[in-house]
Amino acid sequence: MLWVQLVVISVTGFAVRGQDPTEVFGVTYEWNKLDFTWPDDSFKARFLDSSQFIPENTTISGVKVWRDRLYVTLPRWRRGVPVTLASVPLPTAGRYLNTSPKLEPFPSWEMQHVGNCSALQNVQNVEIHPDGYMWVIDSGRVDTLSQHPDSRCAPKIFVFDLSSGTSSSPGYNSYDTDHRHENTERNHQTTGYYQGGYNPSSDLQGRYNPPGGNQGGYNPSSGHHDTYNYPRTSHDGYNPPSGNRDGYNPPSGHYDRYNPPSGNQGGYNAPGDNHGANHSPRSYNGNYNRPGVIVREVTFPDSVISRDTYLEDIVLDTDGSGYTYISDSSENDPGLIVYSWKENRSWKVRDGRSMRADPGVRSLSINGVYVDINRNIAGLALSPVSDSGQRRLYYSPLGSYSLFSIPTSVLRDETHAVGDVSGYVKTHGRKRSISQGMVMDSHGVLYYGLLGENAITKWDTNLPFEGNQHKIAQDNNLLQWPASFGFDSQLRNLTVVSNRLQNFLSGRVHLNEPNFRIITAFTGTKSYLYPRTGIDYATSSHRTTEILDGSFSGDRNTIHQSRHEHITGNNHLNAGGRMTPILNMIAVLVITRLAVA
Repeated sequence: MLWVQLVVISVTGFAVRGQDPTEVFGVTYEWNKLDFTWPDDSFKARFLDSSQFIPENTTISGVKVWRDRLYVTLPRWRRGVPVTLASVPLPTAGRYLNTSPKLEPFPSWEMQHVGNCSALQNVQNVEIHPDGYMWVIDSGRVDTLSQHPDSRCAPKIFVFDLSSGTSSSPGYNSYDTDHRHENTERNHQTTGYYQGGYNPSSDLQGRYNPPGGNQGGYNPSSGHHDTYNYPRTSHDGYNPPSGNRDGYNPPSGHYDRYNPPSGNQGGYNAPGDNHGANHSPRSYNGNYNRPGVIVREVTFPDSVISRDTYLEDIVLDTDGSGYTYISDSSENDPGLIVYSWKENRSWKVRDGRSMRADPGVRSLSINGVYVDINRNIAGLALSPVSDSGQRRLYYSPLGSYSLFSIPTSVLRDETHAVGDVSGYVKTHGRKRSISQGMVMDSHGVLYYGLLGENAITKWDTNLPFEGNQHKIAQDNNLLQWPASFGFDSQLRNLTVVSNRLQNFLSGRVHLNEPNFRIITAFTGTKSYLYPRTGIDYATSSHRTTEILDGSFSGDRNTIHQSRHEHITGNNHLNAGGRMTPILNMIAVLVITRLAVA
């Protein structure tokens, strides 16, 4: 009996009652408040003293997995968020890890500069191509929930090569902790804040000037104030010797650092120089010894973005076409942004009926806290590649109970897409509650949250929507606001962020209790980015031996509450989402036995 109890505790699992076992979700990480791998204590102290780090304003929104790391996004909705993109290691069997680890800024402290339009500003979601290229959507505008948002930087796409270089300590030498970003008209000459690093004429001279020549900051001899002069490389227009090293080679489906056909091949475009043009891609030399090289940076034309553009979610088409789809939840001009890597062009698809919030949906109660959810198009999910090559993009506004989809063939035709597409939009039906994040697996199973029910549900898109939504997890404590979904396609786990966002939005964050969780479950499938592989959910013979799904049927509306031990301290995380199928099955059997008892 002691052995059984230990298994349940190590899993930290919770499952919905039903005739058959379902996915067991385990808490991998949880935090009361977030903290970071600061260069030193004085660095952190300066951020706290200047209110550039306000823990209750710092929340996790998005999550994606690549190899042995989890990448999380931290939107700058309010002031005091020092890092907007970070990572933590994935726990693995046999390793003892802190279950509330500090977040490591990605790719460096340098790239977290608020107000530096060459750095990351406000990231809510990312997507990672199977080849290891991370697509980051940056809304540019920060403090979006404040009375005075900072709009000095334009929305962008950053594409990072996660496989480049080798691991090294993150740089931070140009991060100016004395800069107060709320004043957008600040005179940089007097404040000592240049967009690329330190101002040699300010009182900060030498403070962030590392030995060896201004690494990570302003290069006085280059004349560029909008770039970082990284160690052992030049970002001021250096064009690598090969013509195919700065981007993506669309015909092959692989990223070969292709130089896009633009007026600035291989060089650097200062932010704003081409604002209003179609794009201003920035290319980098990728030969320095650090993971996370930027292989392309793209801004959008005025026909695509507006002053209140907010880039919400992103999916990638991996059929070799090089198309990317991004949701813009702008209050005034919501829609889907389509970006073609091959043509280095973007356009916007608009549909007032399906991409705007339902006027009758204004607020939602989550555990007794009412929040305004009258927001436009939010989460996206892309169907897997079919034999016919046809794909559908699924989406839903945050302020809507309806699920919609549109063929990607319509979205790709720029001439057609910028017109009236309402005739191509399919309404699948009404969800049980509203949802923010969603994700598709390689078998066409759509996973999404039910915010009003503190639950996760799924739908096999090969079946009719009505009657085939199946709740797979529900917990009024652990699953408050399931915000984002991702797949660990190597181990075939589903990863979920639960962040209690209703408390954040209502100003009720309590830092003495868990607020953010990374939750995982074994599903047996990969993400939509991969070809259909692995276990077929429709084959019932696999249900008792190879997967934990159990069934698409069954009304699972309650949660087994008898075991909710939280993992604290340094514990053996052999089951926090990285457990083997055998251990998973043991956990399911134990929890099911307890549920029946």
